[in-house]
Amino acid sequence: MRNFGAFASLTTLLSRITLILGFCILFPAIANAQLQHGTVVVFIVSTNRVIVTADSRALGPGNLSSDDACKITALGTQLLFTEAGVSADTHTILISKNWSIRQEAIRAFSKFQISKSKADPVDEVSANWLRSVKRIYLRELESNPQKVLRSATNGVLMGSSFVGLDRTGQVKVREIDITFDRAKLEKTGVPTLTVNSQLWDIVDQPVIKIIGHAEIIKEFRQESSERARAEEQRWQLEANAHRNEDTDLLYAVFLVDLTSSYAPPEWGVGGPVDEVEVLPKRGIQWIQRKPECSANSRLK
Repeated sequence: MRNFGAFASLTTLLSRITLILGFCILFPAIANAQLQHGTVVVFIVSTNRVIVTADSRALGPGNLSSDDACKITALGTQLLFTEAGVSADTHTILISKNWSIRQEAIRAFSKFQISKSKADPVDEVSANWLRSVKRIYLRELESNPQKVLRSATNGVLMGSSFVGLDRTGQVKVREIDITFDRAKLEKTGVPTLTVNSQLWDIVDQPVIKIIGHAEIIKEFRQESSERARAEEQRWQLEANAHRNEDTDLLYAVFLVDLTSSYAPPEWGVGGPVDEVEVLPKRGIQWIQRKPECSANSRLK
């Protein structure tokens, strides 16, 4: 874990934390397919910028992990996509059945570029993406209802966000959550999706939001255990060592590392932390990025 210090403003910052209790969908092993899960994505949002940090671990069959997942996807230079939930189905034999919500985001962005639309990119790309992934999820629910029922115990399929600049160059975030009616599917076999799509309020003061496993961060914030109190003390004791550094960025990375350190293996949280910010007028500025994650993703 990377150790970072607290600052005098940290208490005020922490008091503004808003947790979006996100989702991690657990999958059983499936022959010839790898269904990925495991995510924590941390956002620090204000009118000045949006910071995004995420872990890199994905779990497949038998909870086998890899630490090269790109949970933050750059779409061009002014739009990011982040994901948590049922994110991909990768077959080793039936390749034609492969799908990835990340690839669908890249595809939606490519469509937007080709159309040369003057619409707001956050809204237009997210709408095209949503139409595609709804078809994918309905197909999965119709063809493999028991697999989905075993996997999505809380009925959640996806928590996602599109972070970018609007037509005036200001930062904008749209969150999209997709769930299904578990009781109805069990009773009738008819899948029904519910979509919650909303814009985040962007205010001057930094607000922290989380998609994925927010439990440990909430525990830390509330100091509801001995380990949480110990971590809070450690954070406070290291304040002076980082007095002149970027508090918000260090804290966002700290929260991802904190979750990685204490998360049980079945959560699928860990690996390198990717760091990026979206600035008004300027767009995407990568701070830390795995080589396998493109700085400007395009449809292949």
